[in-house]
Amino acid sequence: MISICDTFVDHANKRRGSRALSITMFFTMLRLSESVKCACPANIEPKSVEFKILYDGMTTFGVDKQDTFLNLSRRAYYILSSDSFLFGLWSAMINKMHNNKTVIFDFSSQSKVPERYMPLNPRGIKDNYGYIYEDLYSSILNI
Repeated sequence: MISICDTFVDHANKRRGSRALSITMFFTMLRLSESVKCACPANIEPKSVEFKILYDGMTTFGVDKQDTFLNLSRRAYYILSSDSFLFGLWSAMINKMHNNKTVIFDFSSQSKVPERYMPLNPRGIKDNYGYIYEDLYSSILNI
């Protein structure tokens, strides 16, 4: 499925290629995370992960306080839902990610807010500020 997205990046119009690139980038980063987990499994313990400052304001996320993946899911849903083929690929890949023991699965299974970990449909899920998808996109989508 990533190869299909890569083909769209390389050969489709820029709008569709950009959408496909977002899918490729996300799953490439997931592959990187999984590679790290495989390389040093003793260091990966979801309950022990705490919020840390990495550099220049870049931080890790806390397992129970994160809404990073919810926000990413909202943006992907908004952008990809207008392209049924790419949205179908995205949906299939997200479902596979959730149905296998990935880093995101590991963190979500330890979290008090597991619904925030890359939901396929982010509607109705509150972020850290209490906002839901409909609050953020209602003026654009007329919902």
